[in-house]
Amino acid sequence: MSATLLYRIQGVRVYRYKKTNYQKDCVRIHFSIPKDRCVCPECGNDFVWIKEWRTREFVGVPLGSKKVILVVDIPKIYCPECQANRQVHLPFARPNKHYTRAFEHYVLRLLQEMTVQAVADFVGVSWDTVRDIEQHYLEKHFSNPSFKGVRYIAIDEISSKKGYNFLTVVMNLENGQVIYVGDGRQKDALTDFWKKLKRSRTKIEAVASDMSRPYTKAIRENIPNAVHVFDRFHIVKMFNEVINNVRRSLYHKIKDKDEKSLLKGLKYILLKRPENLDPSKEEPERLQRTLEANSDLSTIYYLKEELHSLWDEEDAESAQGKMMDMIAFMLSEQIPYLKRFAKSLRAHAFGILAWFDYEISTGPLEGLNNKIKNIKRMAYGFRNMKYFKLKILACHAQ
Repeated sequence: MSATLLYRIQGVRVYRYKKTNYQKDCVRIHFSIPKDRCVCPECGNDFVWIKEWRTREFVGVPLGSKKVILVVDIPKIYCPECQANRQVHLPFARPNKHYTRAFEHYVLRLLQEMTVQAVADFVGVSWDTVRDIEQHYLEKHFSNPSFKGVRYIAIDEISSKKGYNFLTVVMNLENGQVIYVGDGRQKDALTDFWKKLKRSRTKIEAVASDMSRPYTKAIRENIPNAVHVFDRFHIVKMFNEVINNVRRSLYHKIKDKDEKSLLKGLKYILLKRPENLDPSKEEPERLQRTLEANSDLSTIYYLKEELHSLWDEEDAESAQGKMMDMIAFMLSEQIPYLKRFAKSLRAHAFGILAWFDYEISTGPLEGLNNKIKNIKRMAYGFRNMKYFKLKILACHAQ
């Protein structure tokens, strides 16, 4: 039975079985490495001298609720051929690890369904041990993503912790694969990415990002022939901030309590599309009363709907005409927040209209944020930033 356990479950194939001790919460299987299997780990010479025997313990695949410990007598050898003075190679475990390869595979399967801490508690090892096992797997399979065939990319920032510690993420938009994760959200965050891209000789046709200066400058300097598409969702988000700023400004200016009550709690109603308003909460009625009472809010709200429809135009030419009309109207209004937005829209018009040639956006990256939040929850926080980056590189957008 013990021989079957060693071979079929624990992945140990070269051994001399000794005994098995059954304890309350643990099974200890004792075996040794046969003398005739001792070869030099450096040169492969099978004529070696055994200097001494050492006993080591390895965590194996558990049996039900019982932890399994493999107690192994390992020879330390001297090779007269290459003068190596080493312990023999153990095929069932990675060097300097206290667990078997079979145990690693078992942990990786559990991690598909459980948190890191839950797996650690279940198999009776530390959080760091489970992390190390997964990190080794991620480094092997995801640490060096291929740039071959990449044509369209999206660049955006994510927060590794709420409100700070930003990372810059680059995604291959054709297959949803994250191909780079850099520290920070400034121009320097992409330095290594541009170097790898240049070495790979990959020709990027189009890139989607927001309108931030660091990204715009870095893209212009490093891939000047690529079409830069300014992300439509970030533009809409910018205008939503205009709506919220105007609403907040009006709230502080108005003295009448009844008028103030109309604006209170209206933030998300103003940001919703008309078709998404909830009649059961009287949201259409509240919105209508507010717009009738505040001309500035009414103007901005209907401009928001016009902005949404910009990307529904048939081509770039008609979209350009519509955009220029909107910009002229915004600049004619005496609303400072609206004027600033109009100037930004005008400055970035070329990149906004580029969407009609390349219909790409950072939307898949935005969707990836939900996966990353789940990764944080599954890992109960990250004490190792390298591990966190590898987890992101292993993500795919759906």
